[in-house]
Amino acid sequence: MDPREASWQQMFEALKAYKKEHGECRVPRTYKSNPQLAKWVKQQRKVYSEQQLSVERVKNLEQLGFEWNPNRTKWDEMFEALHVYKKKHGDCRVPQRYEHNRQLATWVNSQRRFYSRQQMSADRIKRLQEIGFQWNTKANANSGSIE
Repeated sequence: MDPREASWQQMFEALKAYKKEHGECRVPRTYKSNPQLAKWVKQQRKVYSEQQLSVERVKNLEQLGFEWNPNRTKWDEMFEALHVYKKKHGDCRVPQRYEHNRQLATWVNSQRRFYSRQQMSADRIKRLQEIGFQWNTKANANSGSIE
């Protein structure tokens, strides 16, 4: 076997082990347990974006549940959590200290920050506005929740 192919297979096996342990393939960029795996995952995404990854490797990674753009996937998951929150509460005003889902509260604040800094795509702005997301947090400052 070609040494480069053997190296790829070795890292693919490490990714499989990671998934078995963590339930998904989102290896953190600063994965202290295996920094080589984090670097390899980043490289796979880069090579894929340059359309230089073989069809077989793409297939193997996708069958494992590999995400080519984990940030987009995470955003979509949090957007869905906000949508569920709205269905339950009637609005998108997630309290800053929302005990049931602190990650959602943090994400909502981040969306407002990205929007105010003009660091949010038009598509994301549109999706949030379509479900009634409010950008101004000052209007509800006295109620203990944020909009």
